[in-house]
Amino acid sequence: MAHTVSYFNAAQFINEKTKPQDAVLFLGDARSYYCERRVYTNTVFDRMPVLGDFNRESDENALDELAGKKIKYIMVNIEELERLKTGGFKDIYDIVYSQKFKNFIDNYFIKLYTDGKCNVYELK
Repeated sequence: MAHTVSYFNAAQFINEKTKPQDAVLFLGDARSYYCERRVYTNTVFDRMPVLGDFNRESDENALDELAGKKIKYIMVNIEELERLKTGGFKDIYDIVYSQKFKNFIDNYFIKLYTDGKCNVYELK
C-alpha cells in the first residue's frame, strides 16, 4: 500500500504514536482514509478549513485556531504538494514553502517523522 499511497506510512505512524482524541491537520493531501484520527484537510471543494488566512494572521491566532480544533499534529505531504501545486493546491503550496510557515513550524513544532514523502510535526 505504501507504494501507491504516498501518505500511508505517515498515517500509520500517526495511528501508532498519537492518542485517539488527537486531531491532525493534513497539508497537501485531501485523502485521509488510512489515518484513524480526526483529520482536517483541504480539497478543491473545501479550501483550507484550518489556517486559511495563515499568511495574514499572527502566530497566536494560528495556534488558537489549532487548539480550538484540538489539532496537535500537522502532516505535510511533500510529494502531493509538488504534484498538485498547479492543479488546485497552489495556496497550500505557497503557505508550506513560505518563510512564515517555516518559522511557525520551527518555533512551535517538533518533527517526529519524515520519509521523503511526508513530514509529521507535533505541537511543542
